[in-house]
Amino acid sequence: MEYSVHSPWIPSPGLPASSQPIAPLPTQVRCDEHTRFTVIAPRLIRAEYVSDAASFEDRPTLAVINRDFGGTATPFTVANDSTWCNITVPSSSVNISYRKADGEGATPFVRHALTITAGSTTTYTAGDDPREGNLGGTLIALSGVDGGLPLNCTGITSHGYVPSSSSESESESGDGFSSAPPEIKSGMGWGCTLGVASRSGWALVNDTFNGVIDPATDWLAKSAALERSGLDAAGSNADLYFFLYGNDYRAASRALSDLSGRQPVPPRHSLGVAWSRYEQFSAAELRSEVTDGYLQHGIPLDNLNLDTGWHQNFCFLDELQGCDTIPFPGGGNYRKGYGGLFEWDETLFPFVQSPAGTNQIQPFVAWLQNHNLSTYLDVHHCPGIWKENRNYETVAKAMGFTKAQIAQGKTVPIHIDNRTFVEQYFNSLLEQQVGKENLYYWIDYCMVPQGYTTEAWYESDAKKGRHNYVLWWLWLHYNDMERRMGRGSNLAWYGGLGTQRYPIGHSGDIIESWASLKYQPLFTSTAANVNFGYWSHDLGGHRPASTDKVSKDEELYTRWLQLGTFFPTLRSHMNRGISKSAKRIGQSPRVENVWLLEEPFATAASNALRYRARLIPYIYTSALTT
Repeated sequence: MEYSVHSPWIPSPGLPASSQPIAPLPTQVRCDEHTRFTVIAPRLIRAEYVSDAASFEDRPTLAVINRDFGGTATPFTVANDSTWCNITVPSSSVNISYRKADGEGATPFVRHALTITAGSTTTYTAGDDPREGNLGGTLIALSGVDGGLPLNCTGITSHGYVPSSSSESESESGDGFSSAPPEIKSGMGWGCTLGVASRSGWALVNDTFNGVIDPATDWLAKSAALERSGLDAAGSNADLYFFLYGNDYRAASRALSDLSGRQPVPPRHSLGVAWSRYEQFSAAELRSEVTDGYLQHGIPLDNLNLDTGWHQNFCFLDELQGCDTIPFPGGGNYRKGYGGLFEWDETLFPFVQSPAGTNQIQPFVAWLQNHNLSTYLDVHHCPGIWKENRNYETVAKAMGFTKAQIAQGKTVPIHIDNRTFVEQYFNSLLEQQVGKENLYYWIDYCMVPQGYTTEAWYESDAKKGRHNYVLWWLWLHYNDMERRMGRGSNLAWYGGLGTQRYPIGHSGDIIESWASLKYQPLFTSTAANVNFGYWSHDLGGHRPASTDKVSKDEELYTRWLQLGTFFPTLRSHMNRGISKSAKRIGQSPRVENVWLLEEPFATAASNALRYRARLIPYIYTSALTT
């Protein structure tokens, strides 16, 4: 079952050729040995404070890859004395007034020490809450959320919130960030990123704790501030970007694109009609009960996406009896087959000998190709690499396991910041065990160093020097798919600013309810404020709000598909329903295939999907010209 389609990949972040992370010297102002301002553009200002004078950061970060926008440097004047450093940008009426720190270890940019104005309507004073007036951004996901959450990060851990030392939110959490309510944390939809459009006239991007790409190693590294000052002193550093665009939100969006990277156009098929389901199935069932039905009823289908049911030894999350488990990093036990195994279930997806007789191939993948269907394949990589993987020993040896540990079958932890592990993950597991023809990857959570944990994903992980692993993992998968197929595409959770470079987003296991449907237009459109244009939702809802009943609201499902017709992406998705005997598509009490709905819903839903196909030329043209 070996695939020798591609040469081994040497993992690399692969920065765009247009990336220019070092700002030109004429745009920089050193007010003192600890403080540097950069006039990147007339209304885009970078402000840095470092406790170690040698810690100014010129390398690209996970979020910021370009600080040189080209052309002539923006003219400005500087008045710098022993107390104040004042910078004026005449073309934009931007004025920066910075009062220098009085002594060693002073907190950077405290209230009354930094004021930035843009004309007579926009004023920022250090410590101002960037959530006030902000028009919202987006969340890491909506898994387990019934309805919606605030998109201006109110009551949610905010990626980029720098409160004053006396702020109420700091006293609540002790780390300078407001704590997420328990009901939000339990839904896992609580990592929030603010956008760059604000009625306050200014928006703030905090890049202080992001990892960097070190040109010397072409790999993820700690920022200079964290490396030199250590984690205990990280709070005395700051790397902030001020967007001072008033109500010119389009200009703010363009500036973010220049700074953080443009959003590429996804493959055309990913904008078409997609089907996915959390259920165990076989290749034969998918053909007879799904694709044949779409064909027979004249309904378009572009993507047949496989959730975790394709995995060997798959177990449903609500059925632990008879399932092999191991300890889970976040507590409790984890089901083998749901994650950690990168092998097809050969009883459901049998292999055959290749025509040349040199290896075995997955005929279902070839069948998809022949029918112009693409696939996003769900790879739950947490909480490690099991001994049941065919190439387990190869991975374990590469990671330095002893013979005794290998014989014991010790699980290989997920180390996505370790280059050796990443090389083995892509070359020995995905390439050799899964196969890579026209398969894209559905990267479904599990995006922290040792697999999924219930701790914070953004700020607290970053403050421990652990970077933004969500974005880093997306970055690597996207580059691998781009290498293999010419154009990359993810289906994954949002990882903060920079994620727009690696679409498409997967908003997680959404609760089936009218409240969830009502919230999705707001959620989808507001993501434009972080330049993220492609959310893929579980249209129909992943599961009912209550686990003690099976939902069968066909009107809700039909309305959801009709709404999805006008979304950037359209993907119907359900699970099998709360029915422990329903282990096959045809046995599930939840109807997803539209021709099986009762009338008038069957006709209405079918027509919605057909209309989506008619819209594709317009949607794709819009994507190309945006």
